[in-house]
Amino acid sequence: MRWARGTLGPWGLAVLLVTSGCGAPGSRSDQARVPEAEVRLGAFLEASLESAGERDPDAFMSCVPDGMTDRTLALARYKVLESTRLKDTVYVAAEVKTVAEETQDPKVYAGYLITLHVRTDTLHWRMTRDSASGNWGVCGYSVEGYGFGRYGADSLTKWSPTGASVQRMRALVDSLRGVP
Repeated sequence: MRWARGTLGPWGLAVLLVTSGCGAPGSRSDQARVPEAEVRLGAFLEASLESAGERDPDAFMSCVPDGMTDRTLALARYKVLESTRLKDTVYVAAEVKTVAEETQDPKVYAGYLITLHVRTDTLHWRMTRDSASGNWGVCGYSVEGYGFGRYGADSLTKWSPTGASVQRMRALVDSLRGVP
């Protein structure tokens, strides 16, 4: 058993996970890895890439989120790392490289702030079986509270730092393709 570092949950609450394997809460896993769930998370992340165009990440979800996260990331690259099964849920970890983070703008009602910055994180997702198809699917946002994409209307979105824009964000994504 190991302790994961403290993280902030979706509502800014401090979370400390006791983990076994890749980050599943609990002390014991049923199975070391679940390759089918790892492949499905990879398909979800592929559809979530900022450069993915019209792909629909929701097609790879068993529990579509309610839109209640305040933190979304622009995904440039990913690598699925490992999975751990705990009863009927699989927790899958992935290293993600992102180029921007969108949060609510505290100074503007219904406003958004997108900050360009390249960062690498290890995030975790809960995977459950879809009741209709029986396939593994992503259940909600990452355990750490992050979603992917942009939600704010352009007219309500402020970019940071000065000169940042959707074009610069996409150029950052393009510059990271093929870079380990």
